[in-house]
Amino acid sequence: MITILKNILIVICCIIAVFSCTNQNPHALKHTIHDNWQFQQTGKEEWMKARVPGTVHTDLLTNTKIEDPFYRTNEHNLQWIEDENWTYRTTFGSDDLSNYDEIELVLEGLDTYADVYLNDTLVLKTYNMFREWRRSVKELLRKGENQLVIQFRSPMKEVGARYDTMQIKYFAGNDRHEKKLSVFTRKAPYHYGWDWGPRFVTSGIWKPVYLEAWSTAKLSGLAVVQKSLTDESAVLEISHEVQSTRETAATLQVEVDRKIFTQEVILKKGENTTIVQAEVLAPKRWWPNGLGAPNLYEIKTELIIDNAVTDTRRLKTGLRTVEIKQLPDSAGRSFEVWVNDQPVFMKGGNYIPMDNFTPRVSENDYRELIENCKNTNMNMLRVWGGGIYERDVFYELCDENGILVWQDFMFACSMYPGDTAFLENVRQEAIDNIKRLRNHPSIALWCGNNEIEEAWHHWGLKERSPNYFWEDYKKLFHELLSEMVATYDPQRYYHRSSPTSNDTVHMPRDSRYGDIHYWGVWHGEEPFSSFLEHKNTGRFVSEYGFQSFPSLATIKTFAEPHDFDIASEVMKSHQKNNGGNRRIKNYMEKYYGVPDDFSSFLYVSQLLQAEAMKVAVEHHRRMMPYTMGSLYWQINDCWPGASWAGLDYYGNWKALQYYTRDFFSPVLVSPKQENDRIDIYAVSDHRKVQKVALDWYFLTFQGDTLKHSSQHYELQANHSDVIERIPLGSLSIQGNETSSFIYVKLSDEKGNKVSDNRLFFTEYKKLRLTDARVKLEVMEKEGKHTVKASSAVLAKNVYLTVVEGNGRFEANFFDLNPGEIREIAYVTDDEISLENLQNRIKVMTLNGTRHK
Repeated sequence: MITILKNILIVICCIIAVFSCTNQNPHALKHTIHDNWQFQQTGKEEWMKARVPGTVHTDLLTNTKIEDPFYRTNEHNLQWIEDENWTYRTTFGSDDLSNYDEIELVLEGLDTYADVYLNDTLVLKTYNMFREWRRSVKELLRKGENQLVIQFRSPMKEVGARYDTMQIKYFAGNDRHEKKLSVFTRKAPYHYGWDWGPRFVTSGIWKPVYLEAWSTAKLSGLAVVQKSLTDESAVLEISHEVQSTRETAATLQVEVDRKIFTQEVILKKGENTTIVQAEVLAPKRWWPNGLGAPNLYEIKTELIIDNAVTDTRRLKTGLRTVEIKQLPDSAGRSFEVWVNDQPVFMKGGNYIPMDNFTPRVSENDYRELIENCKNTNMNMLRVWGGGIYERDVFYELCDENGILVWQDFMFACSMYPGDTAFLENVRQEAIDNIKRLRNHPSIALWCGNNEIEEAWHHWGLKERSPNYFWEDYKKLFHELLSEMVATYDPQRYYHRSSPTSNDTVHMPRDSRYGDIHYWGVWHGEEPFSSFLEHKNTGRFVSEYGFQSFPSLATIKTFAEPHDFDIASEVMKSHQKNNGGNRRIKNYMEKYYGVPDDFSSFLYVSQLLQAEAMKVAVEHHRRMMPYTMGSLYWQINDCWPGASWAGLDYYGNWKALQYYTRDFFSPVLVSPKQENDRIDIYAVSDHRKVQKVALDWYFLTFQGDTLKHSSQHYELQANHSDVIERIPLGSLSIQGNETSSFIYVKLSDEKGNKVSDNRLFFTEYKKLRLTDARVKLEVMEKEGKHTVKASSAVLAKNVYLTVVEGNGRFEANFFDLNPGEIREIAYVTDDEISLENLQNRIKVMTLNGTRHK
């Protein structure tokens, strides 16, 4: 019996010891506070249900207090919301955290001016949408129920008095209000309106809210610095920021590529920085889309104190080198992105936030957008400076898909204050976001702002503004942000503005230096051929674009049938660029003719946009290596309407998105008509020489082959060159300009088509296109619904839709050569029979459009 009692006592002592150890150093814990939220218009009696993360506008919509902000002209009726104050509240328990030494309230994002009360105590005043806010609150928490209240102050009223006292007003080009208040508030600039989106100056808890509890010490930050990278090994320095409540011995244990690396440290009370060195043998490099796999390595760090893991961090990163090389040459100075020691032509576009109310963008929305970019052969997105620093999932998806990111800081088209308080606010904003994003291999560079240097020198600001505006500009963009990147992300390049020549001698529009934004086509109403002029051909073209309308299905989401006219109030309300609808119509008249029905008008507007971008991009790629980047404006929309986007608000592919897959193809064949000849260019992004066959045909629209040639070539790696010249005199073009075309095709050694293209000899409106009765046959092939399309004559820009369908054809807006048979898969989650699909397919061609 005594032996049994002794054994029981030993077990009890062991249990007590284990629990004592566990209670002393429990693992750090995150306790989310997303439930039971309510909100009210401050001062009113009614409380309503709220969603967190969320916004005031979407909460009002959910509670049926307002109509859909995007419907018809509702935007104009909802501007009162920006002038009101709003209060949010919730209750939560925290008894499960009572054993922890420290408890912090963490608010990852409040938009924007807010007073935060915990159990009736003011714990925080916020004034920057882009910053993370933390406060120690352990002493304020109660047993049982706690109350959290967040009072949002109107961003208009908050800074209105300052504006009224200023004799000289700051420029804010896209702020759609007579009082340009946006420059004073660190909030998403596009909320105040832009030339592609509405004005909704919202407020709210737009990012997660939680309690973070920890004892003794926690990991407060990680930075992965790649010290060296060869084919044999990669050496990493993993810098850990550790916060400790007392002096204590600790172990940092890092796992990379199934190997463990440890560092013993003595933590002092407060902030500590400790570096653990790790090595990866035979590293698999991270490559941009199209050049190799975007290989990622998981890094896991554990903080161990008294033999217990008190905190754990995980992240994924890639091993690669990225350099921005600007080397003097005979023309000026190059601007090239080098990845893993080789120059890479950047292909992509400018990204804006996917919604005016960003919390309702889902992870799946991000995934679809990034995958759409990958599948259309892009390798870079520019996160434009008038939006937001995106959520972590955006950059994680870019990492996974090999999409490099040109990351702007959030400043655009405005002059900003330079007072000490404003600069300090920006300093903290920069620190937060640089530290959050610096471990992503997708981040290629940091850029200070969008078009402010351009505005100062070319929009008349210099002449009508006091000189201290420019001095303040330099403090912010030449000094402060440059210093922040150098301090917190020293291995990355900082580009002070876009566009910029990056020196003090040449202007931002000097196409021989830096990057350029070219807007002669569209804003300047110049012809598409202006893209080809040397003065408009930059070393890196980071903006250019052309507008179109979305599909009729998208327009039906915000307009009624009686609104289906580009001159209607609703269609004008959903066109935010002054004169935009007129400009589309004028260009359409020049190149296509104006169709006599609304649906055809929308269709041709998309062809017009896609052709404009095709002219520009193919020229940029032919100019390689003089030009080494082409980022069109813009990838996506934040609401439904006319814009420069290739993906509409709902993610539907416009003609531009389909064209993008072809003109950004890794290998491109591009015919260009000169005065007396046709030059056929072949452009390759590949890292190795490739053998190809070139076939070109001189065809009539009816299918007659007037001439054909076939040759074999070796395409040089990462190169653009003319591989064949066709004298115009060798072709019987005279009299056939409106009824014939050149078709070119590149095939690989196995005979598979790698790129094809067409060259027409006149504007599309002058083509003598005959009725194309496109024959469609629906079948099942390789588990997909597939449509077989054919035509006896040239079918120009075949556009397939499915009535009330939610899917997408894998090819669309394509040309169908006479006698050609093309198979197009239809991808959908809907259950639909082959017979039903056959009956619901509609086809539109340029052949069938009728003009006024």
